[in-house]
Amino acid sequence: MSLDYPSIKRNKSEFKSLKKTIIRLDFSKRSPNAFIKMAEAIITWYYGDDNFKTFKGYRLSAIDASILEITNSERLRDAFGYSEGKTVKLARAKASDIYDIENDMMITSKITRYTTGERDIAIELIEKLKKLVLKNDLILFDRRYALAKIWKGRFSLFKFF
Repeated sequence: MSLDYPSIKRNKSEFKSLKKTIIRLDFSKRSPNAFIKMAEAIITWYYGDDNFKTFKGYRLSAIDASILEITNSERLRDAFGYSEGKTVKLARAKASDIYDIENDMMITSKITRYTTGERDIAIELIEKLKKLVLKNDLILFDRRYALAKIWKGRFSLFKFF
């Protein structure tokens, strides 16, 4: 499937239809890198101007991580890690994302090893956000992302409240 970006109007209702089409694609037969590049192109296009919802002038986003239960194969246990019970090793992965709350849009995300710390993934995602489309962002974190001194040293353009 190829997308003709110039022919897509900046109409948000048409964009919702595009999202539904992308979701219907068969992911198993396509390169993950193709979907990453397509998602980055769509995000860059969507936020290319200031024609999106904000909260008091800020793009209101949230960041969080989750543990995923993935297919329990040796290959995936080696790649992503596992949790261990008394009799079985279960393949697990960790997923994290930055989600635009007002526009119902996943801005960036990452799936990585089960043992990777949430703060480390968050740092990677924010660095990616800075390269992709930084737009006066207000990012909400839950309490597991505490230790503001770690964040202050890394991101001089972020304000802490």
